[in-house]
Parts: sequence; C-alpha cells; structure tokens
Amino acid sequence: MALVTLSTVYQTIFISLLLLLSKGWSIARSSLSRQDLSTITLMMGAIYLVYSAFYVSINIEGMKLFISVILNALYLILMVIVLKNASETRNLLKAQQRCIHDNEIDQLRGSIDLKVGIMTKFIVIAVFYFGFELVINGLIPSVELAAKQSTHSGSQSTYNPWEEVIQQYYDLMIILCILFVFRSRKWPEYFTVGLFDGEAADFNSTIE
Repeated sequence: MALVTLSTVYQTIFISLLLLLSKGWSIARSSLSRQDLSTITLMMGAIYLVYSAFYVSINIEGMKLFISVILNALYLILMVIVLKNASETRNLLKAQQRCIHDNEIDQLRGSIDLKVGIMTKFIVIAVFYFGFELVINGLIPSVELAAKQSTHSGSQSTYNPWEEVIQQYYDLMIILCILFVFRSRKWPEYFTVGLFDGEAADFNSTIE
C-alpha cells in the first residue's frame, strides 16, 4: 500500500513539474497567472484520482481495461497540453530572439539563446517521455488486455517485475535529462529578466 501511494504521489508531482516547465516557469517567466495555476491544480487532481483508480483496479479484470483507456486518454491530453505550452513559450522566445538579434542587443543575446535552447531540449524530452508512456505502457498493454478479454481467456495475468524495472530506469533517465538541461550554471547576463503575461501580450502585439 505504501508503494502504491508513493508511486501515485510521484506521478502527480512529476507531471505537475512538466506542466510548470512547459509554461516557461523559471526560464521565460518567474511567476504564472492564476488561471495557469488553477489548470495545473486541476490536472494534478485528475492524475492522482486516475492513478489511484488504476492501482485499485489491477486485480479487477472487468475494470482494468476501462481504467487503462482512461489513463491513456489522460496521458494523451497531458502530452497535447505540455507540448502546446512548450511550443508557445519557445515561439515567444524565438520572436524575442529575432528582435534582439535584429536590433543587435548584445547584452541580451546570450541569455535569450540559452532560453531557446533549454525549451527546445525540453520539448524533445517531453516527446520521448509521453511517447514511451502512450505506446509502451499504454497502447500495447491495453491492446493485449482487450485481446485477452475478447477471447475470454481465463488465465490470470502474470506480473513481470522486469517491466517495472524498465519503467523505473526510463523515468530515472528522463529525470536526469531534465536535471541536466535545467542544471545550475553560470547564467548569462540578464537571464533572470522574466517574461510576464502582460509583457508577453505587448510583445506579441508588437511583432504582429
């Protein structure tokens, strides 16, 4: 029971971190709007509830496929949200980067180049993470379970500990990649100059 609780809390916190980073938190802006924080809070609740239901339904054959489909749909929605937010943040930084380069503002060039590079790497990491979750841990097990139920197979599903080991090592690799991309370093000058919502709206209107 403790392991199930720990895994549920871990997934909730990890996905919440991805949502925060996709909005450019600590990179493009130092704070988020109340609407963004409310959305992230709702997603945290949804993740916690779905994972709790998933672990409860493991030994219930009739519920396992249904909860698996719900979990896959949730991960698909999360992938769309994270990649959409990260792409919008990167596009905003790219527009700012073009403006800085065109006006030859050398003081800001190093910081904006680093920010664009960080968000680009984050998008790649997010694609690998959600792709693995959807295909390896989502689509394939759901298809196998649906095929087993359609053939009315009475054999009990066996637990393969190596699948859990592979999952944990993959998650560890993703975490290490995120820590490496967002690692502490000697930041360029003016890197901490954030991009607030009002400033972002004004900047978008100027470049359009």
